Amino acid sequence: FSLTPQEGGRRVGLLLGAEALTVAAANALLKTLEEPPPKTTLLLVARSGDSLPSTIRSRTCRLRFRPERADVIAAELESSGSDPSDAWLAAHLAGGSVPAARSWAETNLEVARELLTQIREMPRASHADLIGLSESFRGGGDAVRARTQLFLHVYETLAGEELRRAA
Repeated sequence: FSLTPQEGGRRVGLLLGAEALTVAAANALLKTLEEPPPKTTLLLVARSGDSLPSTIRSRTCRLRFRPERADVIAAELESSGSDPSDAWLAAHLAGGSVPAARSWAETNLEVARELLTQIREMPRASHADLIGLSESFRGGGDAVRARTQLFLHVYETLAGEELRRAA
């Protein structure tokens, strides 16, 4: 906030991951929240407002943003020309974010599609097949870690869809 405002004469600060503030950092922030400089806005972004100290919560206005539903995202991707099955997968992997779903649909779906096919082709409740598939994740490095995380995400997506169908 010590910088000179540029366009429009306002300054905006964005604090991502505010839930990770230490007690000392939260206390230091209180002075700014209690006496903000003129024409300033400070946005604290946290996964949950409840994770912020009560002293911070009492001096802020809470705005809640809900993730977009996967079926709405999938419909939007389909209307843009995506294959329905790819739109479904991208929408579920995107965590409620339309831009993330578009990114999945445009660049990253090949490996996710492959993993989804492998999981769907397994016999129901076959732990041996899951363990066999996990053998492909052996080794180290970022590529193996990313593939493992993607596998878990795809598996979680598919399991959630199965639970919704069963309910």
